[in-house]
Amino acid sequence: MSEAECGTLHFWQKGRRRRHLLLRLVFDEKGTVSLYLILIIVPIFLFCTVFIDYARVKAAEKESEQAVKTALRSTLSAFSVPLHDYGLYALDPSLADSSEIYRKTLENNLSGQLETSSFRYIDTRLADGSDRLLPMYSLANHQVLRQQILEEMKYRAPIIFGLELKDKFMSSGISSKLQSTVQFADHAQKVEQLLDERDEALDEAWSYFEKMHLKAGTDYPFYETNLNALHELSGKVGIHTADEVRKTIADGKQQLERLKDQIEGIDDSINSLARAGAAYEAFQSLLETRGKLSAQVSELSAKITEWEQLLKDVLEYVKLLAALKLKSASDYTVLAGYLEDYNTALNKAKRANEALNAELKLVASEQSGGSMASNEVFKSIYTISPQDLDDYASQTAAVAALFGGLKSQLQAVVFFTAENYTSTSGANSQYYTSANALYGQQNGKETARNRNKGAVSSGKKEQRNKAHPALDQAVKAMGGCSVLAPDALGTVYNELQRNYGAYMDTNKAMPGVDAVGGMKFDKLDNAGTGALALIDKLGELLVSARDYMFINEYALDKFNYRTFGIEKDQAGNIKPSRSLSDPSSHALPSQEAEYVIYGSSSCAGNYGRAYAELFAIRLAIGTMEALTDPAIEALNLGSPVLVLLAALAEGAVKAALDMVKLLDGETVPLSNKFTKNITLTYKDYLRLFLLLHGSEQEKMARMQALIQQNTGDDLKKKTTYVQGSATTTVRLWFIPGLMQMVKSIGVHDCTPAGNRCEITKTAYMAY
Repeated sequence: MSEAECGTLHFWQKGRRRRHLLLRLVFDEKGTVSLYLILIIVPIFLFCTVFIDYARVKAAEKESEQAVKTALRSTLSAFSVPLHDYGLYALDPSLADSSEIYRKTLENNLSGQLETSSFRYIDTRLADGSDRLLPMYSLANHQVLRQQILEEMKYRAPIIFGLELKDKFMSSGISSKLQSTVQFADHAQKVEQLLDERDEALDEAWSYFEKMHLKAGTDYPFYETNLNALHELSGKVGIHTADEVRKTIADGKQQLERLKDQIEGIDDSINSLARAGAAYEAFQSLLETRGKLSAQVSELSAKITEWEQLLKDVLEYVKLLAALKLKSASDYTVLAGYLEDYNTALNKAKRANEALNAELKLVASEQSGGSMASNEVFKSIYTISPQDLDDYASQTAAVAALFGGLKSQLQAVVFFTAENYTSTSGANSQYYTSANALYGQQNGKETARNRNKGAVSSGKKEQRNKAHPALDQAVKAMGGCSVLAPDALGTVYNELQRNYGAYMDTNKAMPGVDAVGGMKFDKLDNAGTGALALIDKLGELLVSARDYMFINEYALDKFNYRTFGIEKDQAGNIKPSRSLSDPSSHALPSQEAEYVIYGSSSCAGNYGRAYAELFAIRLAIGTMEALTDPAIEALNLGSPVLVLLAALAEGAVKAALDMVKLLDGETVPLSNKFTKNITLTYKDYLRLFLLLHGSEQEKMARMQALIQQNTGDDLKKKTTYVQGSATTTVRLWFIPGLMQMVKSIGVHDCTPAGNRCEITKTAYMAY
């Protein structure tokens, strides 16, 4: 057997032995129990080790999470005491101190830090340098500040606001009466404006009709005289024309010359016979012929004279007729111009009258359920029906049309006959009579319409003069600051404005448009308009205000204002301040709330606007009281604005007296006429102004600036919401590799590292 064959045989025998051993292992029954136990116990053992470490890891995770949260709570407990006086909570500015508190609390709440001789199931420890404390939001954030203010004030503001302000206006009925005052003023101004527009247009239309009437008065005698003259000339002229008469005169003169020549020839013959000594009988026939010719000359000369007069009459007739045609056309153009201007003015009056009647109808419908006594003035307004104005227009047009007829007749005349005279003279008379009749009819209406204008004008002037001293006093008071010298607070205000701008920028807020415009007291009319607009806006806010009142009440509770420290209770005693923020010690004395409302960079600016709005509200209330009992004389004059001005003047005088008391810290009845037992203070009116000026972002930025000014704490560095994180480790007892495999299926958050497992936890917490 060769060597190759021997090798092959050896390999075959070796493989056969292996197969034999495998068959024995599979089919041999010896050792079966041992193998079975191994297959069962090993997985159970592995499962137990994994389960034990898994349970320990989950316990460590829970412990780590609780430790992080506890550390955050402990960190937040180190809040700023000065800010706490304002009802605000935030961390102290030193972030290192906060981090130290966080780290120590975290370590002290981990089981690995505890020293014990007993068995310890887990040994959770803080990984070196893994603790992180991250500030998230600060009190510079308006949403954060707003939430803390709501928490501070939610149990107090509704009671204060409801009892001291809202109920005083709503339940007393003053709010509805003030709205009725606003409504009356609105109607009064609209009606008066439409009334003025109508009357101004009617005055203009009447002035043009007066021109038409005056023209009719001058036209009538002119045309009457000239028509008579034309009629007389027409009777003389007949149907002759100037050319015809001229030809007749020329023919007559030629015939006259021939007769004169014949007479001269006869005279020469007679002279010749006389020189010849002829007998009388010889030239007697010539003398008879001459006499007949002389008679013909005389007769023809007379006729020529008549014809020449006729020519003059014809020329005068033609001239007069042409003049009348030109004059009538010119007069009609003037009259038509007057009529066009008249119609333009009257159409304007019609539109204003239609709007006026509609407004009066609306007023009447609103009064059906009861109204203020002042509304009676609307019934005294001189009203005009649309039909009256239509009749006025048509009758005026008829006057112009009658003259147009006269003009047309004159333009059509070629030979002015007796019929033409009768027709044109009649048209002229109708034109004049119609103009006179319409003037007499309309003049009475115009007199009635303008009957009370003088009294209304003088009454308005009187009421404006009556209110002038009170308004002048208000204007002077608006420009001053009674706390300190003007320059004493300049530095404080400059710093406030800088901080205010910074907080607005932090919140990316833009200054809003103030819904309440500036008050103007230069004239009673402007003062009334501003006051009633303020009341109208206030009425809406009293109904809809909710969260705003919490912010507003916070401003009045934590900051000072003009009458802070001098306000008196019903017994006349000074009211004590219970605010922890101690407003009396603030850098901006007695004007912080005004600054929050208006944001002016000076004491005078803030005081001035507060004074103006306070005066405006008292003016509106005084006006309301006066409108409930207006003077009968004013009602009968039919001028709603006069009634309103009279009420405003009376209200201005009362408001000036009330202002003195309010600024002295005294209470003033909401209405001396209706609610004497319900009183308000200067602070109550500031509540109203806080509602009126509703830009919450601006008010909060100003409060932040004031808090920083008073506490010295920059709210941008005052944390209210923090994130805490930490990495802890726990020792694994068994097989770390198996825990890594289990982690891959997401049943725990532990990352094995050597014989320990790392756990990272993050938590968030806010005040």
